Amino acid sequence: MENVNRTQAVDQDTINQWFTPHNLTKEGQEGTNAVNAAAKALAQAINRYCPEGSDKLVAFRLLRQSVSTATASITLQATGIYEKESSLVGA
Repeated sequence: MENVNRTQAVDQDTINQWFTPHNLTKEGQEGTNAVNAAAKALAQAINRYCPEGSDKLVAFRLLRQSVSTATASITLQATGIYEKESSLVGA
């Protein structure tokens, strides 16, 4: 069986873009506000209807992770990083 290396190199410019603060455009700010508002509504539903326990905690954790990823994508959209990143994920 062939040993396949599933990791791909990420260049320094991409790393710099990922971990550098970026100013949001008006559209970007609206997008992050919309994502956060929708996530807050879902969090309130989870809190109200899901029983206490590990599943509820995981639901909150995954929601926070989803919001983080979504708002990061909005922030990074203006940097042009997606042209590079799409090749990293095979899109």
